[in-house]
Amino acid sequence: MKYCNKCGVHSEDAENRCPLCESFLLDEGGGSGPSRYPDLELTLSWYTVLKRAYLFFAILIITASIIVDLLRGMGISWSFLSIGVVGYSWTVIYHAIRTNTHFASKILVQTIAGSLFIFIIDYMSGTVGWSVNYVIPQILIFANAAIFVLMLINFMAWREYVFYQLVMTFIGLLPIFLILFNVVTRPVMGYISVGISAAILVGTVIFGDKTVKSELIRRFHI
Repeated sequence: MKYCNKCGVHSEDAENRCPLCESFLLDEGGGSGPSRYPDLELTLSWYTVLKRAYLFFAILIITASIIVDLLRGMGISWSFLSIGVVGYSWTVIYHAIRTNTHFASKILVQTIAGSLFIFIIDYMSGTVGWSVNYVIPQILIFANAAIFVLMLINFMAWREYVFYQLVMTFIGLLPIFLILFNVVTRPVMGYISVGISAAILVGTVIFGDKTVKSELIRRFHI
């Protein structure tokens, strides 16, 4: 039997990750032999220092941007772009370096953060349209395809990817609502994104079968 050292969950499955926090599971009764993992005390302390330093400089950058905007007498406008840059970079750095985070989860988070950041750039530059018409649909297409390829490559670990694939495919269907509400003016890429997402969703449900149902029950208790 394996257990999670982080949340205390015990598992009899053959999986190597905790079903709750997705940390790597440890074997019970592993004996008193040498640890497979290095001492992380120094690493964690440096990580904490770097995290606080980043937070300090992020606050300085945001404050300086707001002050510059106010001094220009145009209210707060471009400072939102600075806030977007800081927020996106924090998401990328923090989520990417978490070694116990599932790779598909990293793709999902980067897709959402990147799409929001690109939309902010589009909106703040006064040329609203290119982000929702072209860039964001392409990001959704590649993200969907990336997770699907990972599922095929790691077929034995299909269950680990199902949840992220389902979430990503539903996100990939969002352009249809933007098209219906006339937010998207050139819907070609949006339709392609929706079509690919729908196809992957159907394929995941058909080939996943009981795995998809059990994963939804485990995640949402339905």
